[in-house]
Amino acid sequence: MPGMPLLKTRTSWAFLLALCCFLAACAGGFANPGENPARIRVQLAADAGDYPIPDDNNGIIPLQWQWGLFLVGQGDGLTPLKPESGERLHALNDKILKRDTVFLAPPGQRKVRLLVEGYIGVKISRNSYPQNVAFLQEDFSLDLKTGQTVTIKRSIKQ
Repeated sequence: MPGMPLLKTRTSWAFLLALCCFLAACAGGFANPGENPARIRVQLAADAGDYPIPDDNNGIIPLQWQWGLFLVGQGDGLTPLKPESGERLHALNDKILKRDTVFLAPPGQRKVRLLVEGYIGVKISRNSYPQNVAFLQEDFSLDLKTGQTVTIKRSIKQ
């Protein structure tokens, strides 16, 4: 765009891409668990601890968490599993994230990925940039049976 600084243009495109990903996740693009799903119970405790604040900050946006359980497809494509309760998994503003959530999954041999991210927003000038302060990515190979409940327990302390 003529007359627009390159950084601002890149920031705009990055924001647009992030917004599209967020809207796609909110649109209900969950994996179809079928009529008789298996259940995966995730008991999660995550604490970002005392995270470093950058020296060049002009402001901090408080800690937020995003997390979920995903089916891993071909080429490592991820499809989110739906929480049975319908609870929100994004933009959670807790210092310590504690969850006990049941996800619905299709039966069979499945690879699932648990993703947990805690981040702060660092404001520089008029823009804010996410900075990770806690992160977990872990894959599980499961043989899920119809009606079965499998439990995954994880704790993160940064």
